[in-house]
Amino acid sequence: MIVNGKQIADSIKSELITKVNNMQEAPALHIFVVGENPVIEGFVKYKKSFAQEIGVEFIEHRFTDDVNELDLVAQIKQVRQGTPSAQGRVGIVVQLPLPSHLDTQVVLDAVPVELDVDGLSTGSPYLTPVAGAVQEILNSCDVAVNSKKVLVIGKGRLVGRPVAELLESLGAEVTTVDKTVDSAKLTELALKSGIIVSGAGVPNLVTPEMVSEGAVLIDAGTSTQGGHLVGDIALECETKASCFAKTPGGIGPITIAMLFKNLIGGVVMTK
Repeated sequence: MIVNGKQIADSIKSELITKVNNMQEAPALHIFVVGENPVIEGFVKYKKSFAQEIGVEFIEHRFTDDVNELDLVAQIKQVRQGTPSAQGRVGIVVQLPLPSHLDTQVVLDAVPVELDVDGLSTGSPYLTPVAGAVQEILNSCDVAVNSKKVLVIGKGRLVGRPVAELLESLGAEVTTVDKTVDSAKLTELALKSGIIVSGAGVPNLVTPEMVSEGAVLIDAGTSTQGGHLVGDIALECETKASCFAKTPGGIGPITIAMLFKNLIGGVVMTK
């Protein structure tokens, strides 16, 4: 089964349109973007398009890549002064990654937890959209994770950490490795795993000989190669997988839908 991310996202979108139409005030999403990066710009574009389609006000706050950390935090704090009404919803997103001179967690923690629809500030009640998307994919493939061996590649705050936490909470036996893991070790662990989730950002890191028959593959990695968006899991792995969420077209659209699901608050997904 090849996961149709757009189809799943469209289903969530329909639910959110209904919810927004029943609100007295349109929800608003503030997004803070630092610098210029083609991959980041693609994500911002998709978020803006999704917001417009469901009736959410989309407000961009743009900064050059040499922005001072104190200035950026001050701007976030200015936005947070507005308190959501009983009907209207307000969310704040800091688009990652940030330039290296900024302390990412300090910036993220400037977002109050009740407005942190990305689930990245300390103490946020929300599951990150990527982890929520992984859960949606597993449900769509009718995959039960309890007692399953899972390999999560990458230890980042966007994918690796929250996905590992989610799957452990669902009873999976999770092994997490960094993207720099030795190839032989990665192959050994991958072949033993019934589910592989990769968010390393390394093109074609996982190849067919590393995948056991019937494995569930979820590619949450993004990078560019030859001007094209590519994932961590080689497309040829399709021949081995029982369920495959590819990049592009798999988890990406669902992740954006889950961000807006957090914003609108139809279901608060707790960690």
